[in-house]
Amino acid sequence: MSKLLQEKMTFGDDDDDGKEEKMTEAQIKMATLPESSKLRYLSKSEEWPVLQCHNIFVLPGVPQFFESKIKALAEYLSSDHIEKSEVFKVVLSIGETSIVNILNQVVSEHPHVSFGSYPFVGHPQYKTVVTLEGKAIDDGTVGGAIGD
Repeated sequence: MSKLLQEKMTFGDDDDDGKEEKMTEAQIKMATLPESSKLRYLSKSEEWPVLQCHNIFVLPGVPQFFESKIKALAEYLSSDHIEKSEVFKVVLSIGETSIVNILNQVVSEHPHVSFGSYPFVGHPQYKTVVTLEGKAIDDGTVGGAIGD
């Protein structure tokens, strides 16, 4: 991001002599992004990208910039460019500790599926919620994990 800022902006003095200065430490820190993030140019006419961290898109707070980005994001999300995923929740009537060994075996057999196991608090019948998430692909990756 700092490289993009350097390309887009001139950090010169007020007389705009075109002389570039190095970015300050504070500017570099503000332009530092999480490793898992991506800069998305959502349309060909965009000058500035939108930051995406997993399934979260960070949009500008200035209303006129927000409006243009939200329109471009809506088009992007309805297109085939976005990676689809499947998410399932399985609610169990047994405690989380009762399924640890079985769940660990299923996790090892399905490396392309993300699993979560959470105690269900405050309900007499439901004790554990297991979540499964993976890319939506035709081979039934996530569905196969549920069957196991």
